[in-house]
Amino acid sequence: MASSCDLLDSLADRAPSPPQALALVACRAERADAHDRLKEPDRAAEMLAAATKIAEEGFARTGAADDALAVVEARRATLERAIRTDIQNAGRVASDFATRALEIAKKMKEEHEIPETAARALQKSAVEFLQAKQDDAALDAVNASIEAGSIALSRQERLSMQLEHVVTVALKSQVLFEREEKGAADEVRAKAKAMLDQIDGKKADAEGLARRYSEAADLVAKTGKGYLDR
Repeated sequence: MASSCDLLDSLADRAPSPPQALALVACRAERADAHDRLKEPDRAAEMLAAATKIAEEGFARTGAADDALAVVEARRATLERAIRTDIQNAGRVASDFATRALEIAKKMKEEHEIPETAARALQKSAVEFLQAKQDDAALDAVNASIEAGSIALSRQERLSMQLEHVVTVALKSQVLFEREEKGAADEVRAKAKAMLDQIDGKKADAEGLARRYSEAADLVAKTGKGYLDR
């Protein structure tokens, strides 16, 4: 990875057209991880800041879908690092990620990968916040994930994304349960169950999604159990 990234950096100066922002973002995210492993947090933060700058400048210049996705990926890497290294203060980073990702998703009206990527990242963050007893941040993240998932489904209604959306809605029920908002939790869980009931389990099995379907059903059926233990 290091030699590949070095090659990309050299091409940025010599090639007639610059390397794709997505590749540059991936390299800097990998280097950030390496700096964290070497106990160099400042350098890790610099790498992700550079990745975000490259992506944002590329997207501002081209307006292309790949560059839009690069922005989301750079900010996703920043969010994942914040949760990994300082989860007590990661709520603000999650909020920034959600705001920018949703803004881009709404702007790129024909794209489904951008809101889908955002929805998955925010779902994962919500689980991690919940595990860390950061209930407010978990609720904000799960709400943003539901919004991003709704956008993705309005553009391409794939079964895998439908299941992820059910999981996210059911996860919100769990977040509300942890916040001792039982009435709201029951209401949201009922919504998740209604969504799951519309999905054909046999079709999920045929598409290789039987396990995820079972996990979604388990989460819908239980409150405060199941998903966080997986």
